[in-house]
Amino acid sequence: MSALPTAAPQQPVRRTEADLRAALGSVCWSAVAERLSQSVQEPLGLRRLRLEAARRLESLAEGTAPWPDNLRGYRAQMAGNLVQAAVQRAQEVLEVPAVAKASSATAGVAVAGAAEPAEAEACGPEAKQAFPGPDLQAWAQAGLVVAPARLWWQQHPELAAPFVPAEGQGWGWGQAAPGGGEAPGGPGLWSWLHAVLWEDGYVLQVPQGADAGSVLRLPAPAVRPGAWVSHFIRVGEGANLQLVDESLFPLLAGSGRPGPGNPAAGTQIASLAVWMWLGRRAQLDYTSAVAGPGPHAVGRQARLAEGARVGLNLLSLGGRRLEEVRLELEGEVGQSRLTWLVAGREGTLLALHPQVVHRGRHTQSHVVVRTAAGAQAHVDMPAATYIRQGAAGARGYQRLQSLLLSPQAQVEALPGLYIDENDVDAGHAATASQFDEEQLYYLQSRGIPREQAEELLLSGFFAPLLDEWQPASLRERATRLLKDFWQPAPAAGPTGSAASMAKEGL
Repeated sequence: MSALPTAAPQQPVRRTEADLRAALGSVCWSAVAERLSQSVQEPLGLRRLRLEAARRLESLAEGTAPWPDNLRGYRAQMAGNLVQAAVQRAQEVLEVPAVAKASSATAGVAVAGAAEPAEAEACGPEAKQAFPGPDLQAWAQAGLVVAPARLWWQQHPELAAPFVPAEGQGWGWGQAAPGGGEAPGGPGLWSWLHAVLWEDGYVLQVPQGADAGSVLRLPAPAVRPGAWVSHFIRVGEGANLQLVDESLFPLLAGSGRPGPGNPAAGTQIASLAVWMWLGRRAQLDYTSAVAGPGPHAVGRQARLAEGARVGLNLLSLGGRRLEEVRLELEGEVGQSRLTWLVAGREGTLLALHPQVVHRGRHTQSHVVVRTAAGAQAHVDMPAATYIRQGAAGARGYQRLQSLLLSPQAQVEALPGLYIDENDVDAGHAATASQFDEEQLYYLQSRGIPREQAEELLLSGFFAPLLDEWQPASLRERATRLLKDFWQPAPAAGPTGSAASMAKEGL
């Protein structure tokens, strides 16, 4: 495909473990957690999570906890970007240097008064911007509730319980704390940073038995640049929801190419986390895309009760990000399906980590990922399926397929099964290939130019997964995004994508 760019990638800044520890140690994370918790007026359970994450960050900085083994090499470079953004936001919250730690010599010891913030406003006024509402009439007709997280927790603190991990499960999604045994590689640094720093987001409440009936949009929240955003989604017993999360990129409306000039390409958010909790026999279809530079990290977690079913359709186009998906099948006969389409070109550096944990009997999971990597793209994808003791009759499958469009492209797809139960059915597969020269020759012999033939084969590579996307408008939009992604970026101007998005009110 001649349109594929071949420019050399940007050289990332080298960051060592000592650099990252020093950056973490420059802030009193407990003080940050206290101040943000007070500003959100969050319930006790969530406040404890925030404070526990702060203590773990401080133990990493002090060297009393082992450094995550998976933050080496280029992953350390990506983690460095995330840590830098986190420290910057923490300093804004704490009004550095008043509560910063004095020096590396006093690492782990907060400046006097840091743990007791001044009586000034805990969050700056920029954190109090209003959200643009989704189609509230459609939500109301379906019996659903959507509200800014700050207001929701203040008015309904008793509803936070489903989002607080059970005792012994570790914190949140991502990799567990040392000794937790949930996933190899050490603690989830990003999980803890996000737990401390999240400021705003939506709470979506689907009452018991409610059926949305049609696909509903969740638009991007209007937050200050660099915000750390969390969405909390609770689907009640027997309820049904089809949701398109447009927090990072519009999928159901609008047009325009992903890229720095696109204001809807996720450039406003530094980190996004989505918590999903499904009650007994609940169903959730969740679709989301990340395009362009996007945030530094994205994470999604779903916890399923007995008989619940969740389907995640994800699209990742370029950028430099850490992305994690964690599906926890806690009740019996729960089902999950994750389909993930990934595309990378020059400068792309993605660390993707899909995880499924089976705890209930007769649960089922499918993880299907297709990655197309162009020149100089690097995608790292360790997938993990855990079948815990007691999850008899569980079935878990992984299929990771990669298409390398350039000799310089790299995709490291590492499927993994971790099984503690005998009565299970599980399997995984990973393949990597290039364009089939025989197929190209066949198409060219029918008068199709090679460039167009490559485009057809690339489209066919993603088509089996896209065929599952509903409705048709969503499938068509994703197909167009994938096709446009490989074309050279248009020159910036008043008629460019940014102007187009603004004209359409996005």
